[in-house]
Amino acid sequence: MMDSKEKEKLIEKVNALIAKEEYEEAADALVCSGDCREDYELSCLLAAVFNSMGDEKTERFFTAAEALLMRHYDRGKDDPNWVYIFARVLYSQGRNIQAMEFMDSIFGSKDESMALRLNNYDEAKDFYETLYYMQVENAQLYSEEQKNAVTAHIEKYFGKPDFYKAETSPNGIKVGIAVVYPTPERDFYTLVTVGMGAHRMKTPPELKTEQLERAELVMYMPPDWKPRSRDIRHSWIIKEMRRIARLPLENDTWLGYGHLVSDGSPVAPNTEQEAILLISLQDTPDAALRCPLPKGESVVFYQLFPIYKQEMDYKLARGAAALIDLMPHISAVYDPERENVCKDMESGAGSPLLVGETNYLVGKLKKLGVSCAVSRKISREGERVGFMKRFLMDDSELSQMNTSGWLMLSGSESREYLADPFNIEIASLNTICNIDPAIVKYLDMPYGTDLTRCEGDGFVQTMHVPPKEKIYS
Repeated sequence: MMDSKEKEKLIEKVNALIAKEEYEEAADALVCSGDCREDYELSCLLAAVFNSMGDEKTERFFTAAEALLMRHYDRGKDDPNWVYIFARVLYSQGRNIQAMEFMDSIFGSKDESMALRLNNYDEAKDFYETLYYMQVENAQLYSEEQKNAVTAHIEKYFGKPDFYKAETSPNGIKVGIAVVYPTPERDFYTLVTVGMGAHRMKTPPELKTEQLERAELVMYMPPDWKPRSRDIRHSWIIKEMRRIARLPLENDTWLGYGHLVSDGSPVAPNTEQEAILLISLQDTPDAALRCPLPKGESVVFYQLFPIYKQEMDYKLARGAAALIDLMPHISAVYDPERENVCKDMESGAGSPLLVGETNYLVGKLKKLGVSCAVSRKISREGERVGFMKRFLMDDSELSQMNTSGWLMLSGSESREYLADPFNIEIASLNTICNIDPAIVKYLDMPYGTDLTRCEGDGFVQTMHVPPKEKIYS
């Protein structure tokens, strides 16, 4: 462990090497010190060096820089110098929108105290302005005609907005929130994003004819919600709707009916609900679900509906429609304390048992793991398992994922279908056993097993199986 004078000399030496662009030597000096992973200042300095060393062929340096910074997230998030370095690392990886959000925490507030604590104020300010103008120039925005069509649609089916949460910074897309106040007919607030649909999402090829590329989000809030409050118990939903609206652009993916958004923590400070499910609009006519745009395009409107962890497990096993079928008595308006319709559907052994399910895995969960990867042809459409393979994973992967290692396909999937990762989901192994009990007697077979269904309920081995079975314990 270095003393303060040794550390000061090391930092001086590294900064001199950086000034001469001798980044490898700077990295070696920091790594050889032995303290760069645990020491906050040295970690930040090494992350900056790694960021300068990275390029398209050596992206591992960007990954290493991000990992170093995340080790000190709790301290760094309030330090403008850490935030600036982290934003540079994100920018180097092409994650400009996230980089802009971090820089906004320094320069986007009227309080200048954070910006004044920067070691490289002028450099960071120039970077912030560069990011901002990149966002403005490259922002995906509705045309005037498109925006007029969307706002007219909102007024027709949800009501005339009484309040509009505008957004000055585009951040890739400019997401405003139209707020329609409660009325005697609709005794709740209606929040609608305006701007998400300016970006065409990357939908699967087989869904191209459905015109699902453009979407906006809707949320119903209770009449005691306060639209202008900065209290996190009220303001969380504005931030969350904007975050979800940007996910398709930031991750080059798409959102649609039945998709879940969750980071494993409660969606708001006053609820235990952990995920947000995209569902069809409730309490509106069918015509409200889609807004026609000029030139033959359209925007689909999805409702955001927070759900509990057990409800999320049920949805993953049986699909969104099956979960909604359990909720005929549940209001579509957000209620942080509403009934959890799946709270009694857990087996107590780590794997959710659904209503009417037979528990095929009694005494086997510890050995097998509770989940499997499965084609939605099976989990959603009820087709039988045609192929099943058990992939070998190391102990750390098994313990983190609690998975059996089994992948199951029906055999009716096309190459295009399998190319979309959305069509393979993680589901309860016991639920798949209930869909196709014929697989149960094969679940104990060793890792590496590859089986194909023959006539009836039998499976035949199609590949060599390792002689030793690896046991998960």
